[in-house]
Amino acid sequence: MAPLRAKSLADLPPAMIVTADFDPLRDEGKAYADALAAAGVPVRYLQAHGHIHTSVTAVDMMPSGAPVRAEMADALRGFFAKVPA
Repeated sequence: MAPLRAKSLADLPPAMIVTADFDPLRDEGKAYADALAAAGVPVRYLQAHGHIHTSVTAVDMMPSGAPVRAEMADALRGFFAKVPA
């Protein structure tokens, strides 16, 4: 899948994009976050410094991923927060 090749990114739901310093998909992830923002989509981008692809989710093996996971959880809570009436 190549979401950057979509005709339009407008009207997509909010997104949290996380890349790692040593991730072969890092540049594409950043470009996707930039493209979403340019299309007016609420996006939070975070680069996990010192990590490799998927290391952030290695909970018992990579304690340094805890702040990244916390920020991801915070973003999801924000995306699903109820809008005041």
